[in-house]
Amino acid sequence: MVAFARRAAIATALVVPAVALAASHASARVTLTLQVIGPGAVVATPGSRCVGYLERVHVCRTSYARGARVRLELSSRGGRLVGTGLIRTVTMNRPRLVTAKFVKRPPAPQPAPPAPAVGTRTNPVPLGAPIDIIDTFSQEHWRLRIVSTQPNATAAVMAEDQSNDPPTAGSQFFIATVKVTFVSGIRASNPGIRIAGDLKAVGPSNVVYSTLGTTSRCGVIPDAMSDKGDLLPGASSTGNICWQVPTAEAGSLIAFYELDNRPYYMALR
Repeated sequence: MVAFARRAAIATALVVPAVALAASHASARVTLTLQVIGPGAVVATPGSRCVGYLERVHVCRTSYARGARVRLELSSRGGRLVGTGLIRTVTMNRPRLVTAKFVKRPPAPQPAPPAPAVGTRTNPVPLGAPIDIIDTFSQEHWRLRIVSTQPNATAAVMAEDQSNDPPTAGSQFFIATVKVTFVSGIRASNPGIRIAGDLKAVGPSNVVYSTLGTTSRCGVIPDAMSDKGDLLPGASSTGNICWQVPTAEAGSLIAFYELDNRPYYMALR
């Protein structure tokens, strides 16, 4: 038995039975019978090309002088060689039957595209989802989550304290309600100062707005995160932070927190 196997898009099989077809060994000529199935061909040299059908057997017969050596080559439709190792030589010392079957293989599965990095500016962490903040210097692990937002909080901020200055012309106060959890650490710490105070916002203009910025602070705000006090590991606090931002950018802001020189972006809507 002789077998052919294609390495590309078509798998093939070429079988030459060891048992000769019924014929007299004394005959001066013997017959090579080719059976081809599928989108391929067997080329016999010397001889002819036997092209297969898609769903049924195509039979070709050629007579040779006894002892002739015949080169058999498998090829795809159109005569293109489909790979290496697809050539066999048979000796016609008796009648022979050769069967070749071409089977289309399914295309190789394409590798899945890499998952987009979460926390980037083009793919921020969804509103309500947390980010983990691990400070390698202090050995503290925090979890920060933006719970909700109030893009136009000017009235709420002005009502909180009469000494508050109104936002500058063309700007408004933007409140984000955040939850901070002290996951693990070694000492008490104030999340409003250490964590929420470092949460910034940025819009299409690429101007950064900070709770501590001289032009982006809001004054006294309702339920301020900075007033919540210290936490021990395992405790959480929920409160507000505020940025003064241009009204034109209030609907397109993204928050971010910088850790180890990398900003982690968080959606605000």
